[in-house]
Amino acid sequence: LKFLLSMTFGASNFLASIIWQKVFAPKNTARDFSEDHDYVLAYARQREHWLPCLLPRSGGADSRYSNPDDDPRGPWTSSDLTGRNYYGEGQYEVTSPSGVVFRPPIGRYWTVSAERFRELDQDHRIWWGPAGGNMPRLKRFLAEVKPGVVPRTLWTHKEAGNTQEAKRELLSALSFGRTEDVLNTVKPTRLLGRIIGIAGTSDGSDWILDFFAGSGTTGHAVMNLNREDGGRRKFILVEVADYFDTVLLPRIAKVMYTPEWKDGRPRRQPTPEEAARTPRIVKVLRLESYEDALHNLVAPSTLERAAAHEGAYRALAGEEYMLRYWIELPLREAETCLRAFDLAHPFRYSLEVLTDAGPVRKPVDLIETFNWLYGLRVRRYETWHDDTGREYRAVRASDREGRRRILVLWRDMEGLSPEAERAFLEAKLRDLEASGERWDEVLINGDSPTPGVRSLDADFKRLMMQGEAV
Repeated sequence: LKFLLSMTFGASNFLASIIWQKVFAPKNTARDFSEDHDYVLAYARQREHWLPCLLPRSGGADSRYSNPDDDPRGPWTSSDLTGRNYYGEGQYEVTSPSGVVFRPPIGRYWTVSAERFRELDQDHRIWWGPAGGNMPRLKRFLAEVKPGVVPRTLWTHKEAGNTQEAKRELLSALSFGRTEDVLNTVKPTRLLGRIIGIAGTSDGSDWILDFFAGSGTTGHAVMNLNREDGGRRKFILVEVADYFDTVLLPRIAKVMYTPEWKDGRPRRQPTPEEAARTPRIVKVLRLESYEDALHNLVAPSTLERAAAHEGAYRALAGEEYMLRYWIELPLREAETCLRAFDLAHPFRYSLEVLTDAGPVRKPVDLIETFNWLYGLRVRRYETWHDDTGREYRAVRASDREGRRRILVLWRDMEGLSPEAERAFLEAKLRDLEASGERWDEVLINGDSPTPGVRSLDADFKRLMMQGEAV
């Protein structure tokens, strides 16, 4: 793994190899050694520009600070002013306010020079005890200490959790499903939370990406952190195994509902603050596999043979047309593209997906597909209805740079009246403009009689063939 990461990010961007104590009790069944730890490899994209976020100090550390002499600089703690390392300027006498003379103990030296000692004493940074007759100590003020602790490379199970804790977290939320597939590698949320906290930004606005999401611990940890500190972190989880549906997605849905579960049931309702800091929606994207694409490849001759049966197919399947790809021979002229020449019914497309039980038809979201192909940054989805009840799905978006505002409209064109639609859309766009909503581009599926509204069909087909966004 380290070799692959060094190839990807560069060996110079390697930060540390962290040891995580994943179990807290020895495995008596081990043949030779009980494997108690695992590794976390840390890399930066550009090491010279990266600094870790400090870990919060424990309550016990802050409790050492007090202010017995009412120093205006606030709470402080004291430390020894002597050390064992030889220091040539560290052998001298000092006199306390009560007149007691002190020298370093035998074999030890003052850690500062006599001149520096006098400066510290004049600044009231030397503590001589309540009566002014104790061995001098250096005052260290809480206000001058870093707001956190620099992360270390040894993480105990008390700090970052352990595998048993991880299993309990998962099983407390899920009382069903095939959890045995992931229990061997499931991680505790405290471990992921620690990683995210160190690597993230101080304002909690990070995107967290997990390419091997497993049981969804990363998403769980992100939601926990947001609830704790009010951050707005977002996560992207990628998983190819079947437990995406049986474990990962149910877990994310349950943790979104409330943070505490037991035996698959909520232990309590979220507080208003927790609810406000929890995502309301998670988008699920399913990507077509290579095998699915091959299954849907057809040649023009195949389409010609199928055309004779198209009427019968429509009678059986209605308007739920199958998505197909087409390839033209010879291969030097071949291009694969979505056979979506008819976008009049954008909400009814489906695709054959290969499963163990054979091909299965699944719906395809053409709206989402176009968003990605056109390079849109979606701001909001809306549903409009005209006087006849026809549904329009509106996508408020911008281009990738955020410079141009784009409105994309989708509707089923069956029984469409061009005159009625023009009147409806012109009025709707006027209302938007009156409220300050101005669009650099307005697109719609199929032909449109409305001035300023352009058909997206040609762009859709071109981008499917090119495979790249404008």
